[in-house]
Amino acid sequence: MGCLLGGVQEVIGRLEEPCEGLHDILCHIEAERPIIPEDVRRKLNPLLIHIIKARNLPNCPVAFKTLQEKCQPVYCEIQAPGFHLHRTRGHRHGEHIHFNDTCIFLLGTISHASLLQLLQGPPLKIFLHDRQTKPQRFPQGLGHVGDEAVVYRPSGVAHLDLSGLLSGQRCMQLNLPITTYKQSPDLDSGTLEPHFPPGHYVMSGAHLKVSVSTLLSHSALAYPNPLLSCPYRRVVFLAQAASKTWAPLHSTAVEMNKAALGLHGNADLGTYDQVENDKNLDILTGFHVSDKDNHILVLEGLYNGALQELCHNFQQAEDCSILSNWKLAFDHRLYSKLHLDFRPLHLLTPLRHLLTRPSLYIRSSNVPSLVRQALSRIDYLHRSWTLRSVIQNDLLPTADMILCLEQELDGLLGPISKPSRKVRISGVMGHKGTNTQNQARRGATFRKHAQTDGM
Repeated sequence: MGCLLGGVQEVIGRLEEPCEGLHDILCHIEAERPIIPEDVRRKLNPLLIHIIKARNLPNCPVAFKTLQEKCQPVYCEIQAPGFHLHRTRGHRHGEHIHFNDTCIFLLGTISHASLLQLLQGPPLKIFLHDRQTKPQRFPQGLGHVGDEAVVYRPSGVAHLDLSGLLSGQRCMQLNLPITTYKQSPDLDSGTLEPHFPPGHYVMSGAHLKVSVSTLLSHSALAYPNPLLSCPYRRVVFLAQAASKTWAPLHSTAVEMNKAALGLHGNADLGTYDQVENDKNLDILTGFHVSDKDNHILVLEGLYNGALQELCHNFQQAEDCSILSNWKLAFDHRLYSKLHLDFRPLHLLTPLRHLLTRPSLYIRSSNVPSLVRQALSRIDYLHRSWTLRSVIQNDLLPTADMILCLEQELDGLLGPISKPSRKVRISGVMGHKGTNTQNQARRGATFRKHAQTDGM
């Protein structure tokens, strides 16, 4: 019924499965004219996401017959930031499932900044629940040990990229690949329900057919107005350890922060570990991680402020790569909780070697999931070429990830040497690889010029 708000004048529904006393029913609702006037629709600006069907769902490692007997009906979930969770109806298990479900998000009810963040990325996630076990029934009088809340996790996920709407498109037909949904279990979030092994979605070529339509064009949002609601931009600096540009780049960023705070000389920026959300304060926030091979510095600041000047001053450097995009603007800072002096977290073991340690992924090694996520995202940043791909794939580590990484380095890994924080992740040092010299050097691919992606 919600699709009527988007201008649809006809809705047809049918009983999915026969029930007691009712074999079949067909419901047809038709309106003579749109139930919402055109001017109101333009103000509400509805975004319609039509989940049409899922195709080529896998029949292995668990057969459809077993899934039908022991699992709940197949359904999808989608949620956009600032909106309620939308859930489709359940359907019988099978290779092809016709959802024919429409969810509607009223874009006119959110701020300009939130709308820009929604469209430019990261993509929306459409979760597929096709292996959710049926609730167990116990005989009357028998209790269930542990009344903890059960967490139902999806088995598959499809990523819906809405950035095409920024180029002026008002209707998109998409086939979204379905992949296995991977998430580290959170021991504090409740008990995970008994779960069948995830399906072989990639092997079977599973995909979700989706259509997206909107009433208004959003091409004007592709040229953000930093004074309106998105005053920040983000930039990634990458360089090899031997770069001669890195020291001047780092010191210039620190001096810019001192100037913005009215500090002089040898004033210690390390005492300023939190930044209030003052959108007129022209300071740089971010983090710096290094090993014996590479440096990475992620900074954010005012759109037309010190960060723009820093990029301009070093854009011609041949031994430093800059990932920036002037069309991407943001309404908040990610790293306001971090130190302003960008003291590097220095990994004593090269990142490319750390990520090959099996013990990093073993729960008994006591390495927090936030640390694994931080290291993984930093590794992906080293191999990225455009800032837009970084944002759309949600590759920037969060402030909590960086703080957790720092805490693990400080708490479990021994003393810190200044100005850098020398780090050895003891939980993943284990056995040394025998072929480390032949391993691919992740992040060592070097870019000769600044990478400024126009889109």
